[in-house]
Amino acid sequence: MPSLVKKYNEALTIILFILKDFSTESKFTMKTSIKVIEEFNDIFDTDASKISTLYYDFCRLDELYDIEEAVDIGFKKFLIKKVKETKSMLEYHSHNCKSSCIICETKGKLEGEIIERTRPEISKKHKK
Repeated sequence: MPSLVKKYNEALTIILFILKDFSTESKFTMKTSIKVIEEFNDIFDTDASKISTLYYDFCRLDELYDIEEAVDIGFKKFLIKKVKETKSMLEYHSHNCKSSCIICETKGKLEGEIIERTRPEISKKHKK
């Protein structure tokens, strides 16, 4: 896959926006993929390997078979098209957003819905 995105966090944001219209089941599948990538950070040592895994797992979603365009052009080409469109939209947004907008709200909602953040560890001086 061409390197449309260089940073994992950018690829993750793009995938979140692509997933916004997908089913709960597909979101859960990708949530699991994201969790594995983040938990095994030592195995996925580069952003490129994380992005590749993220894209690979997206292309394996069963729901893609229900999207006529994805079936017609192929899942990989469909993903590339969606990544380009979403990246363009997010770049436009980052240059033009003056305050909280629908894109900002959607991003926050999707992050809360799909990305599991771990609770920070309590420092040793605060432990009893």
